[in-house]
Amino acid sequence: MLPKIWPVTCHTDQVGPGSTFVAVAGKHEHGVNYISQALELGATTIVVEMGTVLSPEILAKILELNIELSEVGNCRQALSNLSAAAWGYPAKKLKIMAVTGTKGKTTSVYSLKHLLTSAGYKTAMLTGVNNIIDQAVYDAPLTTPHPDYLQMFLAQCVTQNIEYVVMEAAAQAFSLHRLDDVEFSAAIFTNLEQEHAEFYSDIDQYFAAKCQIFKHMKFQAPIIFNLDNSWCLKALELAKSLNLNYKTFSFDNLNNPDYLVELQQDGVAGLVFSFVCENVSHRSSRFVVPRLWGKFNCYNLAGVIACLDSLGLDLVEIKQNLLTLQPAPGRSERYELSNGASAIIDYAHTPSSFIALLSLLRQLTKHLIVVFGASGDRDKLKRPLMGKISAQIADQIIITTDNPRTEDAQVIAQAVHAGVLPADLIKILLEPDRAKAIALAVKISQPGSIIAILGKGPDEYQIFGREKTFFSDRQEVLR
Repeated sequence: MLPKIWPVTCHTDQVGPGSTFVAVAGKHEHGVNYISQALELGATTIVVEMGTVLSPEILAKILELNIELSEVGNCRQALSNLSAAAWGYPAKKLKIMAVTGTKGKTTSVYSLKHLLTSAGYKTAMLTGVNNIIDQAVYDAPLTTPHPDYLQMFLAQCVTQNIEYVVMEAAAQAFSLHRLDDVEFSAAIFTNLEQEHAEFYSDIDQYFAAKCQIFKHMKFQAPIIFNLDNSWCLKALELAKSLNLNYKTFSFDNLNNPDYLVELQQDGVAGLVFSFVCENVSHRSSRFVVPRLWGKFNCYNLAGVIACLDSLGLDLVEIKQNLLTLQPAPGRSERYELSNGASAIIDYAHTPSSFIALLSLLRQLTKHLIVVFGASGDRDKLKRPLMGKISAQIADQIIITTDNPRTEDAQVIAQAVHAGVLPADLIKILLEPDRAKAIALAVKISQPGSIIAILGKGPDEYQIFGREKTFFSDRQEVLR
């Protein structure tokens, strides 16, 4: 079990006697509003940003209880620094491997965890799906958690003699100081495309946030780049200017990659690909991965293999252990339906991931049905693009909800619908109730149909306003 009370935290759920409470300003709530509750729970230090105005009642209570009041320039930064110090700087005692990029982070991290564990290393994992220490599984609060959780988690890893921690490193984690006190022993830069327009003003700002990972690399720690992505090429040039240790992989030979990959088989029978170490003694291996499919997953695995090879793991052992690799939850999960159709649940939620997955599924069926929505309070630019792409590739589209949050679900659906070309409008159905949308897809499916249910993947909830209620694509398919 993870400890419930932490020495430093930004959430009153983790405050106990002697805790330091850091009043962080969130998107919807400000920690200042919870200082009184933190004091009642036993906090002995309160941290606020300089210039914060506290009510006379709070100031009187702080004085009455002889509470230390600390003012800092940035509460998020302070939360990381204080948490790391309170837990004894656990990151320094671990080998931490990070995966950053727009797509492929979760699959890459799951693959790293599987291969390291299979090779005999005690391994922990942090993803947006769940967090694992050795064999113990915990709920995941965020793709990259807040630093108070992160430092607590890493401290538990040290206590349990974990050697490797593999984790997703989101752009916002760098921008919001969640990773300030963490250094990486290896990293993979999978790719980059337009995403998170709700947080970053343009893709250049998003790219700059991703590139902050370079400041977190230990001396001579390898970072792996996908040369087939234009933004990764730009990131590589920056890494070169910083004299970082890097390795590259590619599916073509245009940019002189360290690892050259050739996809030889792709489909329901799995992936088969060759992996040639071009600049590293010209070693060659052929990998078979029965449970994963799609060139996008081949890219993910190429980065993983290159990373582990750079750290000295045996390619023969990696080859053997890939035979038992399972897909990450919510990534191309396949279910056979009683009417002879198949359902695929996947987290795809960007235009390029729609193209990659739906193009593959298009080759496998004569009747492709797609069920998806677009998230509220998130990147609005991709909504019409996803509508256009799905309608061009599939035979039937059912537009539904996907965490509308504080936006009007109908307005979101209309934005998706607006991208559909006139010739494809006949393919479109609107069903705002996601459970009914999945049931409708099953109803209109036939033997041999594939139903792609996209966007939520492993997430078992819907968010309307600020209320989170249980919802599972998997459960609805099984129903």
